[in-house]
Amino acid sequence: MNYNSIKIQSWRELVDILESLQVQDDPLVWYLRGQADADWQLLPSFLRAVDTGIADHRDACEIENLALKLFQSQAHLYLKPDIIDRNSWSRVAWWSLMQHYSCPTRLLDWTRSPYVAAYFAVDQCLDRDGAVWFFPAPQLEQIMRSRYGPLAETDAAEFTACGDRQAVYPVLGSQHTQRSAAQQGVFTVSTYILADHGAVIADALAHRQGIERLTKLVIPAVLKHEFLSRLHTMNITAKTLFPGIDGMGRSVSEIISLRFWRRTAKKDKNMTK
Repeated sequence: MNYNSIKIQSWRELVDILESLQVQDDPLVWYLRGQADADWQLLPSFLRAVDTGIADHRDACEIENLALKLFQSQAHLYLKPDIIDRNSWSRVAWWSLMQHYSCPTRLLDWTRSPYVAAYFAVDQCLDRDGAVWFFPAPQLEQIMRSRYGPLAETDAAEFTACGDRQAVYPVLGSQHTQRSAAQQGVFTVSTYILADHGAVIADALAHRQGIERLTKLVIPAVLKHEFLSRLHTMNITAKTLFPGIDGMGRSVSEIISLRFWRRTAKKDKNMTK
């Protein structure tokens, strides 16, 4: 892929880069994504679930439609009736709800918050480098519209037609859950279900300069505990990003991990004196 890659050396360097995004002139609005393993591709959960084992667009769409119908047929058993509007919801709206409840979809999660993205880059896989990816969403939208026209979210044929029109659009999502609201969640969606979102975005923005291209900030594994600790002081924790008892449980796990890290770091410091 044709993208920028920057290896982060310190918390201050990360903050300087993330803060620089916030002072850019409009219409530069950034989509950011944290990944716990810097080697992971920017693939939606549907492709990760099938491990790219499906090579045929028709087969993939058939499986996707089955998953959507199964979810639609049973969601009312678990969700409040006023949450779901079967008459007006687009496929993207349904997919965003499915994604929230761990159903694989063609959507790829992003966030509008630099520090939420940083959290997801460092909260897991503590022995591997993490990464924060970002790109300017309005610029991608403009390029996709000029090449393929606007995204027709309510048109099922937009997503099921055969062919390899690999368009990737940024979308806000029309129905937020507590979790997606807390995480300032947004998405990218492709009209081609088998598309590698990272490759398409990188290609679309390859002609732009500097950080206006797809950019990856690599966070070394050795810095993850420190960065997670600093994010905790900003109240960016599992408890705040995953409202509910599961988030509280994850937060306790984080605190245990950080306590052991601090004690180990303190012992190592004393031994070097």
